[in-house]
Amino acid sequence: MTVCVGVRHTVSAALSAVGLCLVVAAARADDVPYVQLAYEVAPEVRCPDERYLRDALTSRMGYDPVRPEGQGRVEVRVVAAGAGSLSAVVTFQPEPTAKTTRRALAANDGRCVDLVQAVAVTLAILVDPFGEHRERGARAAEADRASRAIEPKTSAPAQTAEAPERVQSSEVRDAASPPPRTPVHLEAWGAGVASLGRVPELGLGGAVGAFVRRGAVAAGLYGLGETTPAAVELGRGRVSASLLGGGLEACFAGELARVCAIGALGSYAGRDDTVASPVTRRALYAEAGVRAALRVRLASRLGLVAFVEGAVPLVRPELVVDGEVVHRASVVTGTLGIGPSIEVPGW
Repeated sequence: MTVCVGVRHTVSAALSAVGLCLVVAAARADDVPYVQLAYEVAPEVRCPDERYLRDALTSRMGYDPVRPEGQGRVEVRVVAAGAGSLSAVVTFQPEPTAKTTRRALAANDGRCVDLVQAVAVTLAILVDPFGEHRERGARAAEADRASRAIEPKTSAPAQTAEAPERVQSSEVRDAASPPPRTPVHLEAWGAGVASLGRVPELGLGGAVGAFVRRGAVAAGLYGLGETTPAAVELGRGRVSASLLGGGLEACFAGELARVCAIGALGSYAGRDDTVASPVTRRALYAEAGVRAALRVRLASRLGLVAFVEGAVPLVRPELVVDGEVVHRASVVTGTLGIGPSIEVPGW
C-alpha cells in the first residue's frame, strides 16, 4: 500500500509540474517584447531617419517592436568616426532594472544606409533573439490596427462625425508605411585615354564624367578630348587631328562594375602641317557604343576606375590633302581608359 500511495503522489507531483510549466509557457507566449527607441544622428552625418530604421526592424521581426509604453529601452547614436567612416553605438535594456547591453558597429566606407540595416539586424537579435515572438507580434499589431478601426461609441453627436475619419486616417498611415528607400549614389571620375580609329594612328587624351546610381540603374554625363601626339605622314602631307566632345551614358551598375550604353557628339578638327600657314578644318563627329568599367576601392570614397569601350561612328569625318582622302574614321573605334574616381555616400 505504501508503494501505491508513493506512486500516486509522484504522478500528482509530475502533473502539477507539467501544469505549472504550461502556465509559465502560456504567460511567456503572451508577453510580446516592446521597446522605447531613442535614435540620434550627428548633424554632420547624412543618414536615414527613424522611420527607415523602424521599417527595416519590422521587416526582420515581423512586427514593429517600438512603442511608447514599451518595457525595454533602446538607444542608437550614429556619429562620424574619421577618414570617411561612420560609427553606431547601440544600447539595449530589456527592463528598467535589467542589465544594459552595448554594441558598437562601424561602416568604414561611410554608407549610413548599410550601417542602419546592420543596426536593425542587431536590434532584432537583442529584442527577440530566437524569433519566438514573430507571429504573435504580427497578430498583436493586426489586432491593434483592427481595434483602432472600430468607431468608438460616444453620446456627443459632434464628435461622432469626426471620430471615424481620424481613426481611418491613422490606420491608413500604419498600413501604408513606405518601404525602405533605395539610396542614391553619386560618383565623379577622370581618366587618361588611348584610342584607335578616331584620329590617325594612336589618339591620346583624357575623359571626365559623373553619374548617379540607384540600385542597379545608373545614368551620367561625360566629356572626351583626344589628339594625335604629333603630325602623321599620310599621302603627300603631314596631318594632325583632334576630337573634343561630350556624351550620355545609361548603365546597369553594381558596387564594382558597370556596363553602359554610350552616345556622344563632338567637334572633329584636322590640319595639314606641310603648308606654310596651316588651316584647321572642323566637322561634326557622332558615335554610339558600349563601355564596360571596373572600379577598385582605394579608400572610403576614393577608387581607381578602368574601362574599355567600343563605338561605331555615326558620322565619319575625312582628312583630305590635295584632293586625296588620307584618313577616315574607322567603322569601329576602341578606347582604353584608367583614372581616379570619387564617390559621395548614398542619401
